[in-house]
Amino acid sequence: MFLGLYIFYGLGNGATFQLVPHRWPYKTGLMTGIIGAAGGIGGFYLPTVNGIVYDFTGHYNMAFAIFGIFALIIALIVKLLHSQWMEWAYVRYDYEREKLVGIDPKSGRVLVELAK
Repeated sequence: MFLGLYIFYGLGNGATFQLVPHRWPYKTGLMTGIIGAAGGIGGFYLPTVNGIVYDFTGHYNMAFAIFGIFALIIALIVKLLHSQWMEWAYVRYDYEREKLVGIDPKSGRVLVELAK
């Protein structure tokens, strides 16, 4: 179970850092640093909370339940905000933003008017 969990953590981490240059093409270094720092904070809190919960309860089950619930809440928030993020997902540069036509209701993709 842990091996599978860490494989998915690694895939998520790699996907995050692959998307950074697409979202912030002119600020890749800065944003990579900020995202890396956020990951470091997350890596600090997991063992800390596990230790605190173990001190109070004598086992780690509640800590994993807390992080599982937290992950589900974050997944729901991401799902709710998904449509708002689609604009920047398909429009990378400011000059493309002027060509926006709308969002296709079937696919959710941003429609851009191409130059003729």
